[in-house]
Amino acid sequence: MSVDSLIVNSAVVSFGFYLFLYFLFFRFASSKKIFPWLMGLLVAGGVFNAVTSFILLSRLPGGVWGIGEKILFVLVAEFLYGLAAVLFILCFCGPNETSVRIRLLYEIGKVSPQGITIHALLMRYSDQEILERRLERLLASGEVYQECGQYRIKPVFNFFSFRDLVASLINHYFK
Repeated sequence: MSVDSLIVNSAVVSFGFYLFLYFLFFRFASSKKIFPWLMGLLVAGGVFNAVTSFILLSRLPGGVWGIGEKILFVLVAEFLYGLAAVLFILCFCGPNETSVRIRLLYEIGKVSPQGITIHALLMRYSDQEILERRLERLLASGEVYQECGQYRIKPVFNFFSFRDLVASLINHYFK
């Protein structure tokens, strides 16, 4: 087996391990703990990937690979695993968690086949509930903090800071 296929196999197996952990444990994660769970599972999959990569690379015949090459191979496998996991999070978890339509389907599906009344659905998922859940996630992720009853964005460079910087540069140079 070639080194390239070992690296790709390690990343694919590790991503499979990540998916297994995701589907196993995410049913227990509360909305406040989604970001820490995602990061914890991402790190667990990364550790699994590093161990798997070293084990697979140590089984190569002939001792032609030094520790430097093995570390490089593990880093490439980690990159591939991280890319797959982040794409999964962005393309699967993000839309599922933020889409109101998907959330309504989820709430209705939880009580199937007996169904749910509109009153009970509004009790579970009202405008206030939507706002509270989103604020909980923002607080849990650390993007927002609460001080004296006010919500504020942490003074760090984030997407919105970058967007504002680009918009101000465009306004400044292209008026």
